[in-house]
Amino acid sequence: GLKGRPTLQRHGSLSVSGQQARQNWASSLGLESIFASCLPDGGYDSRSFLSQAGGYAEEQIDQVCAELARKMKVRMMKACEGIRETLNHQMDGDHDVREGENSKFLVDDQFEATFGTLKDFFCGLDGYLGLPDPRSFEAMLHEHVSMEDSHQEFVTKNYGGVRTKPSLEWEFVNDPVQGKAYPGGASRKAVALCEFLRHEQAVKAGLEETEVVALRLFTGPMYMKYNAVLRQCGDDGFKDSHTNRYVTTIHAVVSGVIKLMRTGSLTKSRKVYRGLA
Repeated sequence: GLKGRPTLQRHGSLSVSGQQARQNWASSLGLESIFASCLPDGGYDSRSFLSQAGGYAEEQIDQVCAELARKMKVRMMKACEGIRETLNHQMDGDHDVREGENSKFLVDDQFEATFGTLKDFFCGLDGYLGLPDPRSFEAMLHEHVSMEDSHQEFVTKNYGGVRTKPSLEWEFVNDPVQGKAYPGGASRKAVALCEFLRHEQAVKAGLEETEVVALRLFTGPMYMKYNAVLRQCGDDGFKDSHTNRYVTTIHAVVSGVIKLMRTGSLTKSRKVYRGLA
């Protein structure tokens, strides 16, 4: 059931050995990519690179190992912090959710929760979605206005069904046109992005512009698209999304939420509204 303490695995054994847990966590840290980033540039193909690597002197190897240790420390500290935050939030408050608070899941009697595996848990967002584009704003713009589903309409499943499309939601959040009627009618007011950027909570949390944009998008109809990617849905998850996984946008949403959690106070039980922003 949905009440009580959730498990991390839906199928198979729930008991994982310490050795397996260590291996899963180590693989989630992306050791290969970190190691590759420490190697000297050079080689225009595999053969030329391997030829160069075979000639590394001990001094070069020492330099690579030192840089690898430095980067691994940064990655491990970040990963450990993420685990601590996850465990702390799991322990805070009452784990037994009241019956009424499960109402969002009780749309019909056919609802069935799905859970990831321990490998998914240790993999983290990077392993699940991939790394975000360092040119975050440009990447998010591309994800919403230049992809195959960017100009295709979809309908939200709440608030009477808002018919919209990703490119229109991007405009609504980033540069709304005064006097233009946007999907959602009177319940959605177009507000300039600068108003949110200078909001007290955004300033206190140190939110970047991309994080504010992503959070605004997520609290609007676009939550359906992002959730579909995270849940890897088929029917509920928009088959019309094609290959658009909104990787950079979802990373920005998570980053913004984490920053807000660090500076704000969350009650044990709070109603959260989405699809309106």
